[in-house]
Amino acid sequence: MATVGLYLKDGNAKLTRILCILTDGRKTRIKLSSGISVSPKHWSNKKRHVLPADNQAASKNRFLQDLSEKILNIYHC
Repeated sequence: MATVGLYLKDGNAKLTRILCILTDGRKTRIKLSSGISVSPKHWSNKKRHVLPADNQAASKNRFLQDLSEKILNIYHC
């Protein structure tokens, strides 16, 4: 079953991009940039989302959720 995980590109930078990584349980692994930047201190590694300390957390999390769903839909087509 394919899944999309959200990860920081560089956890040591002041601002870093969020990557969407698609894996299908086999050998397929595709990395895509979300186009969203976030400070690592505003990112939850456990829950894989932007923390409320970021002023735009709600809209960023909504965008990331929608993007993850679109990636999975494209993969399954």
